[in-house]
Amino acid sequence: MISVGGTIMDELPVLLQLAFLMKIFINGDTDIDEAAQTIGSLMPNRLFAAYRAQFTTDDALFSESLRKAAFLTVLSKEVAKELQKEQPDGKACLERLFGSEEFRRAVGCNSYRQELWYRKEWFQESVFLLALGTCMQECAHKEAVHQLLASWLRADLASEYKVRKLIEHVN
Repeated sequence: MISVGGTIMDELPVLLQLAFLMKIFINGDTDIDEAAQTIGSLMPNRLFAAYRAQFTTDDALFSESLRKAAFLTVLSKEVAKELQKEQPDGKACLERLFGSEEFRRAVGCNSYRQELWYRKEWFQESVFLLALGTCMQECAHKEAVHQLLASWLRADLASEYKVRKLIEHVN
């Protein structure tokens, strides 16, 4: 994921800086949708304009990429709920994540011919950031976070970019 098609390692320093800066404006119990809206309203693309070259996208996608700092800023309520269980359910957690407008936006979710599709690279980057953010917030459950992430990435391999198949293949 990181070396083939992914740019998250180039973008990560900027996203981490933005996430730490957002702690001033965002409470820890804020949900990801609200955190991303707050990030967007503060126009971080202007604040981080000097770092624009690290993002291999146009200006609009640069702003969208910066919104992903929300995954590093607050703990996902969907993931936190699973981490409270003795056996986290990756499938149920991913279904709840797709219920989040911001998560769907971050993974490029769209509907075509009555099928929900997503962008594979955006999904991989988003779940990586979500896992990293979860470990930054909730370091006691690293192994469970790793298991969730691994199950999502394995399912991604068989999904054919379809959300339905992605969720079906989570084990």
